[in-house]
Amino acid sequence: MHHRLLPALLVLAALLAACAPAAPALTDPNEILTRGLQATAELDAFHVALELDGTVADPSSGSTFPLSGTSIEGDFDLANERLSASFAVMGFSGDVRVVDGASYVKMSLTGPKWIKSDVEATASGDPMSAVTDPAEAIAELRAFLERDGVDASLLADGTCSERPCYHVQLTVSAELLDEVATEQGETDTLPSSVLPDGLLLDLFFDKAELYLSRAALDISGGELGEVSAVLTLSNVNQAVSVEAPPADEVTEGGGLPFP
Repeated sequence: MHHRLLPALLVLAALLAACAPAAPALTDPNEILTRGLQATAELDAFHVALELDGTVADPSSGSTFPLSGTSIEGDFDLANERLSASFAVMGFSGDVRVVDGASYVKMSLTGPKWIKSDVEATASGDPMSAVTDPAEAIAELRAFLERDGVDASLLADGTCSERPCYHVQLTVSAELLDEVATEQGETDTLPSSVLPDGLLLDLFFDKAELYLSRAALDISGGELGEVSAVLTLSNVNQAVSVEAPPADEVTEGGGLPFP
């Protein structure tokens, strides 16, 4: 009797789960932002793609540089602190891997060999540190959202990787950008010269799991030029395989080529 009842009970449980009411949708854009950042920081792995377009201007010389074709794409394995990424910018390209506390960089300008360097956990150039220790960033975001000059609006839902997502538009005034720069002692070039209308970000968070799925930014009207950027996350929590390059393709180097 018990063996005959078990399949029926399993089917009933599945039906009850399917019919259970969904969690209520969030309506506070600040809550979506903070919970979305927390959910993103708790991911084990994801694929990232960043694409830039437009032109960057040099205010001192008046020269402009095209951004078309500039991109970064890679896989992050946060659970094991590994990453593999490729980039292309202004005519040259390269690849970066971080495996077991070491970075491997290969660029079209430096030849076919991978350059190996140690990655210090506290180094500003460590590409893993910001995403593996998010608590401070979340606290700073919450405090920042409460400042005058910040406005977060919840717009109509969007679609991200064929999944419904929240659309939060974040506006930061030029005055507040200058204020933050001054607080940090960066007064040589104030952000308002580059962003006279402030900063406008369109952020999309997965409705079911809240992680950041897409971010879009457009900059125009300032000394920087005309720039658009789109960041997307996909393959969330799917297995990532990142291995060190073969030893005969590696040479010792002096550090990551990042500031």
